[in-house]
Amino acid sequence: MKLLILSCFVSCTLVSSLAQNLNYEFNEFYTQTVISETGKVPYMYSVKKENVTFEKKVKLKRESPQYLAALDKLNSFVKDSTSISESYSKELDKFTQLNKVKTLINDFLNSTKPYELKKGKLIEAQKIADTHHKDLLIYADNNINTKNKSNFFVLQLKSLDLKIHLKKVIWKVDASNKKPENSNNEDFKNIEKHRNNLKSIKKFEYYYGPSKKSTRNALVLNEKIEKLTTIKGEFKVVNDYVYLKNKTKWHIANELILYSEIKESAKKDIFSPLKKLIENVNSKELFLVDLDFLETYAINPNKKEKFITQNEIETIEIDKSDQIFRSMKSKKRALGE
Repeated sequence: MKLLILSCFVSCTLVSSLAQNLNYEFNEFYTQTVISETGKVPYMYSVKKENVTFEKKVKLKRESPQYLAALDKLNSFVKDSTSISESYSKELDKFTQLNKVKTLINDFLNSTKPYELKKGKLIEAQKIADTHHKDLLIYADNNINTKNKSNFFVLQLKSLDLKIHLKKVIWKVDASNKKPENSNNEDFKNIEKHRNNLKSIKKFEYYYGPSKKSTRNALVLNEKIEKLTTIKGEFKVVNDYVYLKNKTKWHIANELILYSEIKESAKKDIFSPLKKLIENVNSKELFLVDLDFLETYAINPNKKEKFITQNEIETIEIDKSDQIFRSMKSKKRALGE
């Protein structure tokens, strides 16, 4: 004789409640059952929060000493060239103006106009001479070159004496007024040479300033969970992570790195395989597990309903009642009854 025994180990109310809960549940009996069936102890590590401090050297930028030295030399040449150029311009202006003195005197001597109508040329010539500090007697009256007024008055009484005197002034100007040499071409060549030299020198160099301490919160792999059945309660998924196998410049060994933050160019061999970080809803404890860990070892609403459906009804012989009791007891434990 056979007896139909319902093997629905939890009430409909509990199933309905779990179906609405998005978190995963760990139950020591269910976990042990899965381990017994698969023969595998899953990967699971606790994760701790830790303050990590690094001394970071600040990289600074400055103009290189070689560049600054070459720039100073160029500026010196430019300055000297400018000074020479300005001096040349002044000398050339002086030369041109004193040549004009000769032209004005010659214009006066060659003019057939009356003295009063042409003396303006002598006045202009005298002003130019006075501007360039030349001690020349070209003209004098109550308003200009007054110190030589008497001497000039005597000269103008006789036109021949004045003409001879003015000819001597022209000779004197010729003797002392030499055209200055222009060194601009040579200066320009030197400036261009140093400008080209400056272009060939690296302008900036990098150096490290004083170190600065930087502290941040980090997630770090802690202890391996040897006895998985000690993990109980409700858990939620935090995110996908990997951890560093070794210490790097800015991270410590076993530090967790958010998978989405890993750059494509990163060396993949420094990271662990992709893992999932889960958190105990009540205790806030963190654990790192394999990607398929939750699907295999945790109870979620869908898995629990499926488990009940598959084991809904079993046919068991009456004369094996002792075995029936043990079978029911095992399944109840697995489901947390």
